[in-house]
Parts: sequence; C-alpha cells; structure tokens
Amino acid sequence: VILPGLEKAALRNSELTFAIFSPHIFRFLNYDSIDAISIVLKSKFFGQLFSSLKSSKETVRLGSSEILRTVLNNNKLNANDDVITPFLDESFKILKALPSSAVEQKVLVVNVINSVQYSFHSSTEKILDLTLPYVAKENNESYLPHLLDTMLSRFVHLICEKRTFDSKSKIVELLNSGLKEKKIPLKTAWCTSFGASILKQNITSENENEIFELFNSGITDSLLKVFNECVD
Repeated sequence: VILPGLEKAALRNSELTFAIFSPHIFRFLNYDSIDAISIVLKSKFFGQLFSSLKSSKETVRLGSSEILRTVLNNNKLNANDDVITPFLDESFKILKALPSSAVEQKVLVVNVINSVQYSFHSSTEKILDLTLPYVAKENNESYLPHLLDTMLSRFVHLICEKRTFDSKSKIVELLNSGLKEKKIPLKTAWCTSFGASILKQNITSENENEIFELFNSGITDSLLKVFNECVD
C-alpha cells in the first residue's frame, strides 16, 4: 500500500521522499510481521533506492543508504540468501563505478553491504569474495577501515562458525601483509579492524581451536612484530 505512493513521490521530489518521508516510514515498520525485503525487491522502489544512492544530492544519498540498511538489518521473515543477492549485486555495481575520490559515497555503499546479517552465510561468503579485490588495492586511510570492518568481521565470524570458504587463504595472506604495512595509518587500520573483529565474536571452547589455527597461520608473528615496533 505504501510503496506505490513512495514511488510516485520519488519522481516528484527525491529529497522529500528519500531524506525525510521514507527513512521515517521504514524505521518504524513492524518487521516481525512484514517481509519488507521481499516487498521492496519486487517493487520499482528497489531501483529508485539504488539510483538515489548515486544522487548528486547528499541528503538523498544518506536517506537511501539508511533505508537499505534498515531493510537489510531488520529482515526477520525471509531466510533465503536469494533475496539478498540483488541488493549485493546492485551495491557492488555502484561501488565499481565510483571514482577513487568519491570516498563518502563509497562508505555509504559499504555500509549498505555490511548491513547484511551474518546468518546469511552464502551472502557473507559472496561479500568476502567481492570485497577482497577492493581491500587488496585500497590505500586511502579514511576509506580502508570501512572495507576492513566489513571483510574481517565476516571472515572471523565464518571461522568461528567452522565454515569452509574459498577466500580464506587469500584473506589470511592479505591480513599478514596488512599487519606488516609500512604506512602507519594503514597498519593501524588493519590492527584495529582485526582486533575489533575478534572481540565481536563469541569465542568458546567449541570454536577456540579455529581461532588458534588462525593465529598460527602467521598472524601471531605479525602481531608480535607490530608490538615490538611499538616498544622500540
């Protein structure tokens, strides 16, 4: 009932629709009884949201990002990874097209991507696969932490869940390189994000061996080197 009205409103005034009305409406939906993510996906509003994420108007970009994050964060009724895929595909399509200077816009898109719930394991693996190339070449100290938080927190989560995933060895290799980064701000970003990712997880006797295995893959040596550099 609501979406057709929002779709029409977006054509008349994108700022009012995406900066004011829509974020408020989606914030207070009853997600326990409404499968909002499926409804949005099947509507024209889905395309309008991602078009607005590329808008030249900051308020429109912020609003559309908030709506997408709210819908993804509050998905309680649909446990199908297939419903998440279009959101990821559109997000990474935008990310790929943005110039390196568009840091603020890229952060908004990454925030949308990071709103996918960890329980969607296939989607989480896809996020790792698609984020990895961006992390490998990124050296912007303002943007890198956002990419790392997205990648490393999901990486550690899958390890704690004892999941087997293709990108594991590549991420471990990249993590070791990041912890040895010569540029202090970039090394700080790697250390901070990795530490935060470990602290976010519920490490128990059930999964502690997986964490020990991770640290024994060269991570401990890299962290000791960082510590010694700080002491010296």
